[in-house]
Amino acid sequence: MAIITLTADQIAKMVKAQEIIYAAHNEIWNECHLNVLDNDCLSSLTLSKIVQTYDPSYTVNFGRNGVDAVANSGVIENKTIRLDGFTRDGVFVEANRKPNGEYPNCRKNHKYRGQFQFHAEGDLNYPRYIFGVLRKDTLEPLRIYDIRRPKNVNFVQEYLHTKRQVWLVKGKKKHDVIAIEETVLHANIKFTTSIVDGCEVLRS
Repeated sequence: MAIITLTADQIAKMVKAQEIIYAAHNEIWNECHLNVLDNDCLSSLTLSKIVQTYDPSYTVNFGRNGVDAVANSGVIENKTIRLDGFTRDGVFVEANRKPNGEYPNCRKNHKYRGQFQFHAEGDLNYPRYIFGVLRKDTLEPLRIYDIRRPKNVNFVQEYLHTKRQVWLVKGKKKHDVIAIEETVLHANIKFTTSIVDGCEVLRS
């Protein structure tokens, strides 16, 4: 078991940061009655900052009622994942790829190794999907997939429904998770790519 200790100066810095964070949290709570430190809230705000640069109508729904966001295009389903494929010095592994093609400290040796999860028996059909990949240690957005063209939306829906049928035959009821993989998106959908605040935005 690893024991992690900090110096007195480091602990003092953390206490000071905690005071600042709590003050900001309480201010938002008193005004909006939302926990800005909640994981879903943080992910939604991260997506919103990027998406609103090219779709000003995009609005996060904080109601926790099954609708993640809305825009002029209609209801939007958001999914985010956090990847830990970074070296100890915080450099993304793509820049430190080994000569044999492997990535250090990665569960899977592929840049596009993310999977966006859905409940197998939940709603799968939406008119627009936004999938976000965040860096696990800093929550920095790495990639956003914005899928709204009908033929590509249909592909996502058909793929998920196929996964559901497989789950119904082989799946475990206590683990009702299916997913669509980044590699599947890249192999089947043609994206227009741009960079927004350092984040790769793939739109279709």
